[in-house]
Parts: sequence; C-alpha cells; structure tokens
Amino acid sequence: KAGERGRGESAEDLDGRVERLHYMLRHTLGCPDTFEFRRREVAVLRGLASETDAMPPVIPSDLVTDKEVVDSFLHEACHPEGSLRQYLDHACVVAIIGNTLFAHGAVDKDTARFVPRRDTKFCNPPSRPPPGKICHGVREWAEEMNAYLRDGLADHRARPHWDAARSTRGGEALLALQNRAAMWGRSVVSNCYGDGGCITTAHTAARRSGAVGARDPRAFEGVCSDPADGGVAAWLQGGGIRRVVVGHKPTGDCPAVLSAARTGVEVVSGDTSYSDVAARDNRGRAVPVIEIVGEGPCDNRLEVLGRLCDGVEHRSVFCRLYEKEGLDGSQGDPILGTLLEKGWWVKASTPDGYRLCRGKGRRVEYRTAKVLNDLQAIV
Repeated sequence: KAGERGRGESAEDLDGRVERLHYMLRHTLGCPDTFEFRRREVAVLRGLASETDAMPPVIPSDLVTDKEVVDSFLHEACHPEGSLRQYLDHACVVAIIGNTLFAHGAVDKDTARFVPRRDTKFCNPPSRPPPGKICHGVREWAEEMNAYLRDGLADHRARPHWDAARSTRGGEALLALQNRAAMWGRSVVSNCYGDGGCITTAHTAARRSGAVGARDPRAFEGVCSDPADGGVAAWLQGGGIRRVVVGHKPTGDCPAVLSAARTGVEVVSGDTSYSDVAARDNRGRAVPVIEIVGEGPCDNRLEVLGRLCDGVEHRSVFCRLYEKEGLDGSQGDPILGTLLEKGWWVKASTPDGYRLCRGKGRRVEYRTAKVLNDLQAIV
C-alpha cells in the first residue's frame, strides 16, 4: 500500500503499525479486505453504522481511524478480555475426542511425536533444531503440544515486547510453531495435506522427496504431507485414533477425505475457503458441513454434506469406525474417499451420482459419474 503513495510522508506512515498490519493481512494471511471489514465492525460496535447495511458502504477513515482499527486488533489479540486472546487461552494445538484427533495442519512422519523446544526462535535456523521432547504415545504428544501452547501464552503475558536488543520476546516459540521453516518442516499447525482439491495427489510425492535431507529450512515450503503414511497411521491407531480432522489448506468446494480402508485411519481436510475463486468471497454457493455421528465417541461415522459450488447438494456417509481396527462398510459407502484411475478421487455423493475430483496445485477439475463402471478403486 505504501508504494501507491507519494512523497512527503514520514517513516511511520510508510513503515508503521498501520502499514505492517496491511502487509500481514494481504501477504501473510491472504485477506486484504479484512482491515476495512474490521473498520466497519468497530463502527457497528460503536453504533456509528448498522450491521444490516448492505456491503459496502465503506466506513470513512475519519469516522473510525486507521489507528483505531489497529488498536482494535491489538486489543482482541493481547488484552485479557480480547476475544482472540480468550480463544487462545482455551484453545488446543491438538484435541482428541474419542477416536478422532483434531489439528490445524497435519499429523505426518515429521510432526508425529515431535514437541519443539520452548526457546525455539522465530527465524530460519541455520541447521535442524533438536526436539524439546519425543513422545511415544499419541495422547502424551497431544498433552505436551497443548502444554507448549499454554507455556507460550504465559511467556507472552510475562514479556509481551521485544527486549532492548530486539533479540527475543515472550511467545516467540508460538510464532515459530506455526512456521514451517522455523520448525524445520515439523509444524503440526502449518504442514498440510491436500493438493488440487484432493486429499493428496501423485504430484505431492515428488515435492516431499525434494525436501528429504534438506539443508535449507525454506525447502519445506509448499510440501504436502502424506495422509496415507502407514507408519503414522499405525502410531495413531496404537493410541486409539481412527480419524484425523484438519483444515489449513483449501481442498476445493467440499472437504477432501482419505477413506480409512487405505490405512485404517480416515483423514479429513475441511478447509473450503477457496470453493469458488470466481466469487467475490471465494466461496460462492458452496456450503460445507462435517458431522461425526454414531453410538459414541469411539464408535461412529463421518458424514459430509452441504452444497457444491455449482449449487448441487451432496451428502456423503462414510464407513463406520469402531475399536482399534473395526471398519463397517454396511453403514456407509466404501467407495467414498478412494482413488480411481487417472488421478480421480471419489469426493462426494450427489443425487446425480458421484462427484469426482482431480487436480494439481491450484488447478481443480470436477466431473460427475453416474456409475463407476470399470474404474477400479485403489484402497
């Protein structure tokens, strides 16, 4: 934004809190409109605008200044009564409910068992940092990762600002936790499954191979985790986990799933924030719902339903998962979440048939198959 301005402005105008927040929202988070959305929200909270007004109008900057917008972000994130701060105080890095594990990014061969050191720096390390701890069991690992979050928040409360040398500040380890390079490719927050709208593709295997033995932490950017890793699945099942649910990386207009028939562990990637890139909000008509239903927390099935980007409604019922290895196809459709010939994944069930998906990177293709005919599922 500063590059669009003319001369005669101070360094604070061109590299101050306002400009840095604009930069982070646009380039780090990919939400360039959020600053103005927040300005509007502040105006509504103050009674200066109506929440029922159509979007836009734009709220004038003299009504809610740029500084006030930044201050509102800081309040929500840093003040004990801020909504984001309260959310973080009650949040988990890893949550386990019955046979299902929830995380933001991915549980893979690099993140499983690994707990970072509490003094991890938010930087590109010159070499692979040693772990703070390696956990043998899934539940121990979840507890340790959540303790890491709590300790990082306490550290931020104790010393929220940079030290005099600008070498460290409280909570820096949490900044590192969500950064692949700082974690040397071991971030359960920002590692991810998903490629081309699918849970995985053949393309991602080559990218993973390129990062093996890397000497530069930046080599892990853009690498997708393997949801069908048998070793990771065995570790998860040993801890009673039959399903992993994540978000983080968009996977088309409905959640992408790897059937538990592949490894014994069902993997669900639920980020649909780029359902329809032609729509102003990148979602369009798509509406996703993920439900886990059944007899109890360790005996249940996945149901994915909603509306696709073309307006077609879908409802997909996956196989029942129970005990450490039980899989009951009589309560669900065993073809869902499987890979067919030519890279097509069976992604959803619609009134017209199966919705298939394949792709690479940000390119996504869809087609509907009324009958699978001779296409052979690889399970």
